[in-house]
Amino acid sequence: MSPSVSPFTTADRLGPPSVRILTPHAREMAALSGTSVEAIEADREGIASRSADEWGAILLLKGRETLIASPAARDGGPGGLYRNTAG
Repeated sequence: MSPSVSPFTTADRLGPPSVRILTPHAREMAALSGTSVEAIEADREGIASRSADEWGAILLLKGRETLIASPAARDGGPGGLYRNTAG
């Protein structure tokens, strides 16, 4: 039986941090989210936004264009998605 994958397994034992920032590339994101690299590349914006919300973390999805997704606010306010095209 394989252990379940959580990007926060070790950090959660230390208590809740005030800000979590994850910086995966497509292969790491596929492993974290339990999907394929192809699925990540096909919907980078959607996966980055949904993962940021689900994990309550700022997510920088590295690639040709780095996507920066922030989670929705606890009060229901929207999260944000930004794109760095500088490389």
